[in-house]
Amino acid sequence: NSLLSPEPDYFLTVNSDAILETDCLKILVETLDRHQECAIASPMIYKDETKQKVDNVGYNLSYRFLIPTDLSKYTGNHHNYIRKGIRYVNWTDDVVALMRKNAIMDVGGYDEDYFMYVEMTDMAYRLIKKGYRFIVNYNAIAYHRGKGSSGNYISDFSVYYKLRNWLRFQRKFYPTYQLPYTISWILAMYGIYTMLMILRLRYK
Repeated sequence: NSLLSPEPDYFLTVNSDAILETDCLKILVETLDRHQECAIASPMIYKDETKQKVDNVGYNLSYRFLIPTDLSKYTGNHHNYIRKGIRYVNWTDDVVALMRKNAIMDVGGYDEDYFMYVEMTDMAYRLIKKGYRFIVNYNAIAYHRGKGSSGNYISDFSVYYKLRNWLRFQRKFYPTYQLPYTISWILAMYGIYTMLMILRLRYK
């Protein structure tokens, strides 16, 4: 019965290792209601309830070169956004995200040929090209324990699927002549990840 089961206006994604504060969803719904131009609203996501470590604050990504154009998560500038309450971005994590149904359907949803990684970047890129915007509301709070699916910061599983999916992203959206750059970028990324992993194990 359509009266009892109306079509949803929004989709909510929540990772299995994520927890929402009581009013998080309410705030996200109000955010999308207020900002009709936005396809996705995300909360401020911390690693745990101490709120000492940040997991996601949203950021702006250069889709041309596949690198963030701001480093607010690492430089601490996200505190400025927290004080302002909201921020428009062109990429946000779907660990916890409220998505406008019509916008998601407009771009065909997730590309199911991805697995585990990069699928959000793919859909975000398609949404941005269609003129949609993303917004982070820092008054909505969630927590992400992290690595609950892949098991570790770096593993054979995560390396394989991230490499596979970034190469798929390259083939799907970019000319062949950019492939050497993409491969160099991926190798550099994993070089940094490996170094960080070694340091974590060494000083654990």
